[in-house]
Order: sequence, then structure tokens, then C-alpha cells
Amino acid sequence: MGLLDRETPNLPSKYNFDYPKGGIPESLLELIKTNIKSVEKRAKESKEKITDFKDDGLSIPYAKLLNQEQLSAVVSTEGPMLVIAGAGSGKTRVIVHKVCYLIEKKVPPSSIALLTFTKKAAKEMLDRVKKLNLSDEVKKISGGTFHSFASRLLRQFHAYAEIDPTFSIIDTADSADIIGLVKNSLNLKKNPIKSLFPNKNQLQEIISSSRNKGFDIPTIIAEEHPKLLDYVSDIKQINEKFQSYKRRANLFDYDDILEIFKEKLKNNEKFRQRIHDQYKYFLVDEYQDTNKVQREILKLLSAQSKNITVVGDDAQSIYAFRGANFENILSFSKDFPDGKVVKVERNYRSTEEILKFTNSVINNALMGYSKNLYTEKTGGLKPQALKFYDEEMEAKFIANKIQELYEQDKKLSEIAVLYRSSWQSNFVQKELLTRRIPFITVGGIKFIERKHVKDLLSFLRASENYKDSPAWTRLLNMVEGVGEKTLFRIIETITEGVDLKKQFGNKKYWNDISKLFLLIESIRGGDDIENKFDLIFDYYFPFLDQTEEDSEIRKNDLHSLKKMAATYGNVSTFLNDFSLDPPNEAHDGEVQFDERENGYVTLSTIHSAKGLEWGTVFVVHSLDGLLPSHRAVRKVLELEEERRLFYVACTRAKYNLFITMPSFSMSFDQYFSFPSRFLSEAQEGTFEYKIE
Repeated sequence: MGLLDRETPNLPSKYNFDYPKGGIPESLLELIKTNIKSVEKRAKESKEKITDFKDDGLSIPYAKLLNQEQLSAVVSTEGPMLVIAGAGSGKTRVIVHKVCYLIEKKVPPSSIALLTFTKKAAKEMLDRVKKLNLSDEVKKISGGTFHSFASRLLRQFHAYAEIDPTFSIIDTADSADIIGLVKNSLNLKKNPIKSLFPNKNQLQEIISSSRNKGFDIPTIIAEEHPKLLDYVSDIKQINEKFQSYKRRANLFDYDDILEIFKEKLKNNEKFRQRIHDQYKYFLVDEYQDTNKVQREILKLLSAQSKNITVVGDDAQSIYAFRGANFENILSFSKDFPDGKVVKVERNYRSTEEILKFTNSVINNALMGYSKNLYTEKTGGLKPQALKFYDEEMEAKFIANKIQELYEQDKKLSEIAVLYRSSWQSNFVQKELLTRRIPFITVGGIKFIERKHVKDLLSFLRASENYKDSPAWTRLLNMVEGVGEKTLFRIIETITEGVDLKKQFGNKKYWNDISKLFLLIESIRGGDDIENKFDLIFDYYFPFLDQTEEDSEIRKNDLHSLKKMAATYGNVSTFLNDFSLDPPNEAHDGEVQFDERENGYVTLSTIHSAKGLEWGTVFVVHSLDGLLPSHRAVRKVLELEEERRLFYVACTRAKYNLFITMPSFSMSFDQYFSFPSRFLSEAQEGTFEYKIE
């Protein structure tokens, strides 16, 4: 039993949690066991071959700049190689120096391709290569995303690929717009505002997910969007028309680029050979994030030269929802039977105490390569797991600690608050706003800027000020049949104090309008804020259920808003403090934060925090059912990804790691009160647990 079990007897051991039955599918388990065994053997062999390296005659002192693990990955240039680079181990350093080393060994830069997942990552790497190599030849390296690389070659060798080189590339927004046009042309739904039928952006996401993950649309909908099962045939029809539209207009979306590139590499020998003639070395960043199509592309690209280096960390594979395939990095020895393997395990980011904890977390993974990150940053504070009475107390602790760090001359830019889902930051955002602590949000919209939050505040604003036309605009937009002209006339009638029934009582939408106005009347006056929210919920939640597929998530936001409002004496004060204007007088006597000198606290989803680091990290709402998500505990592969997600969050911290949680959290049919099972499973003594 772990530390949590000993100090809080009511907390069950990990064996009492709801774990998936059946475990890993046998076919996948056998594949993983075979490949992992092979990779571990090769990693051990590679460690023994680098002791005699000399960098005499080279302009860069590789042996001085790199540790032995990094050096082993850099100087072995021929044949396939997997570099398993743990969190904070300097994977970018490996790629940059390997590119430099290839150039120093007289490899033509034009024969090198560096593939990354963002344009920014490629640019930063090549800029570092240029600084080290001091050569203009670097610009001849093909560096960029999979999509930019593929589109460039399709145009360059269009004659061999037998395609029209004038094709236009459309982005995600363009694709969604076209899907919207196709949807409207089919007249599938007369009253979409009253149905769950997905909007153009949701349709684009479903279609793209199907192509990236290699599953048909019915499977994607059944697995990821079960509320839309009634619309499978309609969505398939929209997709068929969408694909046909693009072909006629010579348009390629992001998925087309990779699929067409793969198809030409596989089936067009002349096209494939032209690329093989040009490129001899391939370096791939974040290999654990590749999808099935990208995996096949890489095998085809390197089939002739065999010179491919893929760098990644299976323990940081957290993008399955985008199509990333965890099996890719685990199947390296199957794809490249003669490949070499190097493990880079020295960590340059975190203290020894943080690494002890994060190692113990990931060592419980059911599948993956064994690794034990180590560091020369000895000592440090143990990570702290802290349980508070409620979300408000959790947020106050975080704000207090941020203020304390600021007073110790720590920059706000070195502090981050990370969470599984955006709604879990709501109380923290409110507390930071109240104290005027500057922050930015990453991977989501600020709480007070979310549509459903603005909608709910509009009910309260209209009840406080009958002439608040922007609030009425939001509210009346929810009423079916009220168009722009009618909306303007209704608002004009309200502000002029004219009898609404006299003006609109004979209209077909009168019953719906009267219900809205009766609600506003019922919440006017009085100080029982919670009752006002309950009345609004009764009216607004059915609308959310009818119009938003993720209505349950939005309801969580609004329940958070209700809890915040309940701490105020009246609606007027609440709106004044919490609306778009943050407080401007209540805390004039407290610390004044200078964002110009110290930056901003970062509030981020864990997914958006990958690849980043901060001195102090708070991982909030770490209750079992929230992290891991209760939706993931029924399937072993999803639960394992949640473990990796928790690991990624904790490995962002350099010096201080706080894992916080309220005593409980509730949704409509769920109650969560136990700390995350990932804490329960961690090795005893690697962290401190306190109930505040």
C-alpha cells in the first residue's frame, strides 16, 4: 500500500479502484512484448559502443557538448535508429547536433529531411544548427511539418505523381466552411437549432478523425460521439459530397495531402524513386505522436537509404484523440528489424525528488519501454499532494503560493497551473482575477469568455437591468423563429417600456418569448443567488442539451459559476466583480504585479503544456474520475494514456510540484472524492500528502 493508503485509512488501495476488465488485447500485447524485448536488447548494445569516439578534426566538440547517451545517438548515422528521449533529456539537442554532424561528415544538406509537428519547432532547430555550424548550406535542408514536406514534393514532382500542380491547400477552417455549404445544400435538418445535429466544425472533426485514425465514420461516431448515432447516414452523405467537391475544385485539405502523398509513394515507382534519389537521411521529431498514415509514409521514404532517425518518448504519447498511434513507437523493431536503439535518460530539467516521484508514476505503466530518468540536480523538495475542503480553498492556496513565490522574486512566467479539462481552472481563474494576478490561458478559452458562461450571465444582467440590450440579444437568439429584424424590434419594445404581448402576442414564437420573460421576472430582486441559478438552469439546460454535444462539460462550468456566485451577497456585486471587468479596487492594498518584468502565470490544459517547462507547477483537480477521467477507466488503453497524461503534467516542473484537489467534485451522475489512483500507485515516500 502507498503513502496515501497509510495516512488516510478510508482511501482504498489501487486494487479497489474501477480498473478495466480484460486488459490489453492479446494481439497488441504480443506485438508489444516482442518489440519491447528487441528494443531493450538493442538499447543495451548501443551503450557499449561509444566509449572510443574522438571529435578530432571536427569544428564542433561533440564529446564535450553532449553526454554519452546523446553522443551515441548523434554519431551513429547509418541505418534506422530509435532514440527514446525521456522528459527533459534534451531531445532537441540530439536532433540539432545530429544534423550538424551529418553536415560535418560531408553529407549534402539538400539530402537531409527534418520532419516535425510544427513549423516553429523546425525553424528553431534549424536556427540552432546554423548557429553551431555557421554555414549557409543549412538552408538547403528540408525542414518542416509532414504536411509542408509532402505538399512541396507533390508540387515539385507533379509530373511523376500525375497530379495538377495548381492545387490549393485549404486549412481546417476552410474545410469546415465547405462542409457547412454541403450540409446546407442537402437540407438535412429544417431546424438545426433544435437538434444535436453537428455543426460544420464538429463535422470536420469527425471526418478528419476518421481519416487520421483509419476507422470508418460509423466507428468514429460510435466510439467518440455516441449522441450522434442517429445521424450516421447523413454524416456519411455529407462526407461523400465534401470529398467530391474538393476533387472538382482541385482542393487538398490537410488529410488529403498526407493520404495522396502516401498513395503516390506506395504505388507510383517513378515518383518514389525521384524522392529516394534526392533524400538520403530522415530525422523525425516526436515520433510517438505520429498517426498510421505518417508511419507508413516514413517507412516508404526510408525504404531505399534506410537512414532514418526517429526521436520520441512513448511515456509522453497523449494525443490519441488527434489520431496519434501509440503502437508506432512500440513497433519500431517490427518496422525496422535492423534498427539501432539509444535511450537518453539523463534529465536536465527537474530535481532529483521530482524525478523519483515521476519515475514511480510511469513505472506502473502496463506497456512501454523501461526507463529511469536521473539527474545531477540532487535534493530539492518532494512533490506535495494537497487535499482541500472545496474548489475555492484549492484556488486560494494556489493564489497564495503564487503571491508568496512572487514576493521571493520568482517570475510569474515560471509558474503554471495545469488541468485535465478547461472547466477545472474556473475557480483558479476567478481567484487570480480577484487578486489581479496576470495570467494567460493556453489550450482553451478563458472561463469568462466562454459562450455558455456569457449566456448565463446575460440572464442575470437582464434581470438587473431591463434595458441591457446586449444581454437581451444573447437571450433572444435562443428563441426559435426570432430573426435579426424581429430581435431588434423586441429589444426596442423592451427599452421603450411598451407592452410586449400587445406587440407580439399573435406571433408563433410568443409562447417561447413569454417563458423567457417570465423567467427574467422570477429572478428579479431578492438575494437568494443559488435559487436564481437553479431557475436559470431549468430553462437553459434543455437548450444546451438540444444544441451542444458537449452539454455535460458546459454544465460543469455553470455549476462552478453557481458556486462562485453563492459567495456573494447579491447579484449586482457578483456581476460587478465577475463580468468582463475584473475587480479594480478591492485589492489595491495588496501586491502589485508587474507583468512587463515578470510575465504572466500560465493556465494550460496538460495537452497544451507538453514540451514546455516551468519552475513551479500546480496540477489541479487531481481526483480519481477527473484525472484519470471517469470516461477512460473502462478501457485499458485509454486509462494508460491518462497515466501518461499525468506523467507529462508532473514532468513539466523544475523545482516545485504541487498536486492539488478539492475534497470532492460532483457531476450530474458522478461523485469523485478519492485522490487520483496514480498517486495511490506511486512509490511510498516519493511525495508528501496533506489534508489542508
